[in-house]
Amino acid sequence: MVLFEYSPFGVIGAVAPSTNPTETIINNSISMLAAGNSVYFSPHPGAKKVSLTLIARIEEIAYAAAGSVTWW
Repeated sequence: MVLFEYSPFGVIGAVAPSTNPTETIINNSISMLAAGNSVYFSPHPGAKKVSLTLIARIEEIAYAAAGSVTWW
């Protein structure tokens, strides 16, 4: 038995580790945003600066591609 749900789940909280924060954020962004969900990232304090820089860049790319991005 297989269940396919083609609707977004809503807002997803994602915790980024300090060991590989950029890879985790990129992977989560691609997967979750492609499915139509919103993502709230909570970066590790040790990787906060690089994580916030990457998240800002992803927001710019998403806005350029889709024309709208929601900031909380």
